[in-house]
Amino acid sequence: MPPRYLQPTAQRIRDYLSAKDYDGLTAYLDSLANSAFRASCDMLASDLLDQLDADAFWRVVSHLILWQPKAFVATMAKAVARRIERGTLTFDNPVARQLYAQLQDSSHTIDRDKLLIRWLPICTEPATMEFLFSQLDTVTIQHRIDFLLRTPTMPASFVLLRTLRLEEHNRPLLLTTARQLMRRGDGLAFNTASLLRTYFDLDELQGTFSLNIPPYAISRIDTDYEAFCRAVQG
Repeated sequence: MPPRYLQPTAQRIRDYLSAKDYDGLTAYLDSLANSAFRASCDMLASDLLDQLDADAFWRVVSHLILWQPKAFVATMAKAVARRIERGTLTFDNPVARQLYAQLQDSSHTIDRDKLLIRWLPICTEPATMEFLFSQLDTVTIQHRIDFLLRTPTMPASFVLLRTLRLEEHNRPLLLTTARQLMRRGDGLAFNTASLLRTYFDLDELQGTFSLNIPPYAISRIDTDYEAFCRAVQG
């Protein structure tokens, strides 16, 4: 519950949400002083949107992001992540898809990047991650690889392998990516680099690799996520 001095503001916001008057909501927010506006953003991200069903939630998120991206992209990305982690929301929603389409304009490149940076780490399945990439289109393969390298999760490692398959004849890129994983330093990153070394025959990749992947497993690790996990975990 918001502090007492913010309760009238919170109630006004609830009234606009209940009436589905999103233009009225943004007009009200626009009338607030800076401190009240910031507090309202925090309340929207923390609990005021929890009362809404999935479609209504995504409509508010879309309306606010498209109204003032600088103010609301990070805030709404956080609100979405909270509900995704609670299991009360999915990224693949018809209203959300409309938002993704509206963000395809080049003026929203930074906004799309901010959403991916916040959402990729909470993806528990590779298919969810690949869906987000398909909707929040990244500019190049390298751009996508950069996102995956900074996401230290098993789904990201699997999607990284599948992404690199698209560039399997680009040996410098394969080697650079594997070395960047090794520099990241965590166990998952090092084991993924070891797997890439075996999968793409990167014999010139130097390091002490203890991961032993049986030959019969290689053919399945780029299509079978469970097989990939077993291989990376040794």
